[in-house]
Amino acid sequence: MIEFARGPLLRFALLFMALGLLRNLVLAASGFARILLRTDDPRISWRKILEGARGRVFPSPGATHRRGYGYLSLILHVGLVVTPIFLAGHVLIVRRNLGIGWPSLPAAAADVLAAATVLSALAMIASRLSWKTLRQLTGASDIFFLALLATVFASGFMVSHPGANVLGYPAAMLLHLLAADLVFILVPVTRLAHVSLIPAAHALGDIGWKLAPDGGEAVARALGKEKQPI
Repeated sequence: MIEFARGPLLRFALLFMALGLLRNLVLAASGFARILLRTDDPRISWRKILEGARGRVFPSPGATHRRGYGYLSLILHVGLVVTPIFLAGHVLIVRRNLGIGWPSLPAAAADVLAAATVLSALAMIASRLSWKTLRQLTGASDIFFLALLATVFASGFMVSHPGANVLGYPAAMLLHLLAADLVFILVPVTRLAHVSLIPAAHALGDIGWKLAPDGGEAVARALGKEKQPI
């Protein structure tokens, strides 16, 4: 079962993720092109778009609990991207199979980042269940996906640290592989896809909500609100 999970199933999951993310980007690009062709004001404020994307990633000033949740989300996203790509064991697997490689994280840094990712995911689950505002916006899928991410990193940590492995190597490895394969399959069809689409989403919104020249006045006249303050 382990050989299947890290062989055919892993290759399928990675291919599905790559094609799914490519599809999302193509759809976003086609929507972007259609809006550009139809708008009367094709000017794009890339600075505004980048600032909007940055605001989605980095915590913004506000209530302490909201800012705290933002930092947890930031740590989780950094861990999700950096750890799998730069973990020494993963780099070695890529080098053996594809003949290419890149620098890897020191073992201590990888351990800290993995632990921080697990703790962030668990803390986000606790926040979503205990904070009323977030609880109203939280579905079962949100909790499941955060728990799944925590499982991937926790089981991976146990695989690389036999002394902390309470499941035994075969069980921990199988759990790690199956959970990771499931994450790869879910990425293109869940909120994690937004990591690759944030700039495109802000660009579409910035252009799509532009009115034609004098469009604001035309809307005001249609509503009978001409000369009224907004």
